Amino acid sequence: MINCQEARNAITILEVECPQCGDSVEVFVKDGVVCTDSVCTECGNTIEQSTPIGNLKCV
Repeated sequence: MINCQEARNAITILEVECPQCGDSVEVFVKDGVVCTDSVCTECGNTIEQSTPIGNLKCV
């Protein structure tokens, strides 16, 4: 998808560490930011939409 305009619309699914309890949380990322709210199943912490992926630790 190099040089493809549709590559910009691609959504990546990543597992990141919950900032509150350390459990893994699945997040959907588009353009380097979380594109939907994601809730930790362990502690209920919400990783909010528009959170830059650079602020999260990948698992």
